[in-house]
Amino acid sequence: MMGPGHRALGTASAAGALAVAEPRGVVTSALVVLAAVVTSGGTLSPDVDQTRAWRRITGGSGACAHRNVTHWWAWPVGLLVLSGRLDDVHLSALALGASVGWGSHLLGDALFGRRAVRAPRAGDSARSDARRAGGGRRRARSASRAHLRIGGALFGRGLLWRPAGVPLLPSRGHVGLGLPVGGRLEHWTTRALVAASWVLVPLAVSGLLPAVVERTWR
Repeated sequence: MMGPGHRALGTASAAGALAVAEPRGVVTSALVVLAAVVTSGGTLSPDVDQTRAWRRITGGSGACAHRNVTHWWAWPVGLLVLSGRLDDVHLSALALGASVGWGSHLLGDALFGRRAVRAPRAGDSARSDARRAGGGRRRARSASRAHLRIGGALFGRGLLWRPAGVPLLPSRGHVGLGLPVGGRLEHWTTRALVAASWVLVPLAVSGLLPAVVERTWR
């Protein structure tokens, strides 16, 4: 999932968490949403493994490669446990929000977890390989057009896809639906989440949404 989708999912997830969590004040509820937004995408999210600093410190390979140890489910679970053990309500709210944001990021990558790869063009490896095989320019161009047609069929972006997901273990056992990243489905899902967040977050922070949920489940 792309950054905007992660942010939207993190925001909507925070509203959902506030709806079922223990009653909180406006300030602590706002902290939950803020922490969820910050940790759902960007440098302070599981995608920290794509930053230069991370790669410089860890090497960015093996368990420290993208969608490995930072995308492990144990991190949001640990933050959730921590939020229940902290006595300070503000720190507890931040830990809960971080758990929701981090967890929503993993959910997004499990759903939309197939990485986009640009289809080969003239001069790319497909053309070079075809030349080496003796196919000549016509064969190379034909192969390139075929790649572009395949990519065009996948939401019209001229992309190929390779599978990915999130790991059950720190660096292996990746699972997920494998929906294409950056396609139309993700685009419309993001728009729907943004629209839902505009409605749900104010209701959740004000306490109205939790009250409605409580009355519904009585």
